[in-house]
Amino acid sequence: MILHAALVTLILLRFGAALQSPSARELVDRGCKKGEAGDFDGAIADFTKAIELNPKYSDAYRNRGDAKARKMDFDGAIIDFSRALLLNPKDADAYNNRGTAKTNKNDIDGAIADFTKAIELNPRHPDAYFNRGNAKGDKNDFDGAIADYTKAIERNPKDADAHNMRGNAKMSKKDYAGAVTDYTKVIELNPQDAHAYGIRGNARKSTLDWTGAEADLTKAIELDPASPRGFYYRGCLRYGLRAWKDALKDLRKAAELNPAFQDICLPWISLARARLGESEAATKELADYVAARKEDDWEGKILRYHARRLSEQDLLAAAKDKDPQLASSQESEALFAIASRRLVEGDKDGARLRFKEYLQKAKSGSVPYDTATIELKALESESKPEKK
Repeated sequence: MILHAALVTLILLRFGAALQSPSARELVDRGCKKGEAGDFDGAIADFTKAIELNPKYSDAYRNRGDAKARKMDFDGAIIDFSRALLLNPKDADAYNNRGTAKTNKNDIDGAIADFTKAIELNPRHPDAYFNRGNAKGDKNDFDGAIADYTKAIERNPKDADAHNMRGNAKMSKKDYAGAVTDYTKVIELNPQDAHAYGIRGNARKSTLDWTGAEADLTKAIELDPASPRGFYYRGCLRYGLRAWKDALKDLRKAAELNPAFQDICLPWISLARARLGESEAATKELADYVAARKEDDWEGKILRYHARRLSEQDLLAAAKDKDPQLASSQESEALFAIASRRLVEGDKDGARLRFKEYLQKAKSGSVPYDTATIELKALESESKPEKK
């Protein structure tokens, strides 16, 4: 009887130990639940234990890679996704997820190759077309991006993100009407999406639909009154429409909601105040802000120019940079600032010349670009002789 009792006890102990030792599959399931709850460290620990139990368990490597990516450990994620693919070369999700990690490491070509492989393995993959579209957009291949977003939409017509990103790509190709169509679809899918109204408003502005643009930006503000962006964009639009009092109100509200917006709002505020006959007070406000700001970065130089603390020549010289893209962007900003300042100071010929230079150099679709288009159109109209 003693032996029998000992045997029973041994069996119970072994049974209890088995209950306390989850299988590799159970560890992966538990790790996935922890990841869904945001406990990525706990998830990684469970996936690691699963790998220790079964070093050839590809899903454990892929899931651990996902958790590492969520912790921004993209190098570690890529290693795990690569191990998963060695064990299971037909894992489309591992290719897709490795491509996403490579995108975050700015290895865009490598990312595109991985997304393409995921699509080859699973032509109906829910994310690979969308992700490849993003990567192509990063390489300024907007036609390729649009084609991929279209494929994603064909597979899921209710994919608001794909419609949104296709709209952005169309904006980059100056297909503003096409962008408006995509953003409208986003709004149909998400009627309470303030951001969608805001970007459709900007697209409408680029189609010269000022009334529609203002209505959209107003709706964006109604849906998200705490966001400074809606007020900023509507303020800039109203400046271009010569509703300077309303523009001033919106721009001040944007800067009030988020002090970080002061750098971009104050030049517009200064211009609006000048158009309202408050040039001296506007210059003093800017000069006081510049003195307190202290940083002499590019934004600071634009502010100093508007505060009459930096000459045109010095601003254009400061715009130059070893990076060609940065230099081009800063030179465009300088030209817009100079043209706008000349206009409020009454030098219409100088303003006309600088606005033309700016429009030739700058990328379309931006707030300054649309404003410059309006200003130049008004100046050209004023310069035409009246018909008798």
